[in-house]
Amino acid sequence: MKRPGTLLSLALVFCAVTLLLVVSSGRSRSRPVHEASLVLIGFTNVPTKGDRAVLYCTNSSAKSICFLVENFDTAASGGWATHRLDTGDGKGGLTEEAKRWLSGFVGTPSRLGPNEGATFYVPSPMTNTPWRVRFLCVEQPLGDRIRKLTIGGVELPADAVLVNGEYFTGRRYKLVSPEIPK
Repeated sequence: MKRPGTLLSLALVFCAVTLLLVVSSGRSRSRPVHEASLVLIGFTNVPTKGDRAVLYCTNSSAKSICFLVENFDTAASGGWATHRLDTGDGKGGLTEEAKRWLSGFVGTPSRLGPNEGATFYVPSPMTNTPWRVRFLCVEQPLGDRIRKLTIGGVELPADAVLVNGEYFTGRRYKLVSPEIPK
């Protein structure tokens, strides 16, 4: 008689553990990969600058992020072709086309604090097809602020991003704008 009671108890424990695992794994999958977002609001004409796409970005995380233009894509045969902005020499130099295009941005934030948002204006790159712009976002862990104030003795990672005197060394992710029609 003890055997069926023991098996029933083991079965109940097994079911409870399985149920807890399923519930906890469902919660972890529902978390967003990143908390920044980017939307296309529309188009406008900026005085002395010309036509621009109006984008709005938000940072709904608890950490500050740097928000940097990385490159742009153009529609090409059912997919996207990526256009780098750097010269590819490994020294961070920009192409002349990239310099002209980036100088046309108006109000683009380089840093977004927790729960901040910003509207900015992006010129169309030299293309006759739909396009989109890619941004690199890097979080700023608390330690980055400490490192900023430390003199010597603190080694930053090789991929640390310095923006306006602040280091960003946390999680990195890409943010891509919606398709912007030509």
